[in-house]
Amino acid sequence: AQAFQGDCLYEVDPALVKQPTKVLCGSGEKGFPDQLNGFDFGLDGMLYAPRPALRQIVRIDIATRTVTVVAKDLGGNPSSVEFDANGHLYASLGQGPVIRVDIETGAVTNVTTLPFSLDNMVFDNRGRLFVSNSDDGHVDRVLPATGSHRQLLKGGLIIPGGVAVLPQATGGDRVVVADLWRVATYNGLTGRLLDLDADFGAFGAVPGVTTTAADGEHVILSSWIAEAVTVWDPAANERVAVYGGFGLPLN
Repeated sequence: AQAFQGDCLYEVDPALVKQPTKVLCGSGEKGFPDQLNGFDFGLDGMLYAPRPALRQIVRIDIATRTVTVVAKDLGGNPSSVEFDANGHLYASLGQGPVIRVDIETGAVTNVTTLPFSLDNMVFDNRGRLFVSNSDDGHVDRVLPATGSHRQLLKGGLIIPGGVAVLPQATGGDRVVVADLWRVATYNGLTGRLLDLDADFGAFGAVPGVTTTAADGEHVILSSWIAEAVTVWDPAANERVAVYGGFGLPLN
């Protein structure tokens, strides 16, 4: 499934001999609201997939290329779906909830809530669910029967791009890092995390940041995803200005 830069679904030859086949595409309108994300086949042979921007889960008949909405108006942006061994469908919502979805009625049951920015997930052969986090890269293990969870892998920076250095009022430096979906600020001497601005998620006003440069007390951020350059005030956690219309701003 193509996301962020398109909204088409492809079938790919595992041997990479035949050219990829385009199964279906969405409307193609700006922002790609029909884009899909992490999906799974059900026992019925249908493909179940989240539509994050529309807060939906859909069923796709690959043979007829028809799409049916299974669940809608979800309380967050679904990032992935996964079936357990018994054919029960689970979904991760980017805002933190892990839910179970009745594929016949669309009814939703909350299983547990994890830290913000859930991404993909998978079951092991013991029925335990492992969930990844695209914000900081940590991984949680969830027991669906009880909703209990445990962090298995500690997170940190996930896709650090540009780095800028700003002075601190108390002396020393602040190191500001563009980390794709967020801006992280560290103490330049100790490396201690001072601030985390998680305002650049996939569906934010200006999603994604890849580079940064110091501009007095502000930083200038570029985003090739949003095709925009933003002047950001890290102390106030707010945008000072946004300049759009760039083709592919990288630095």
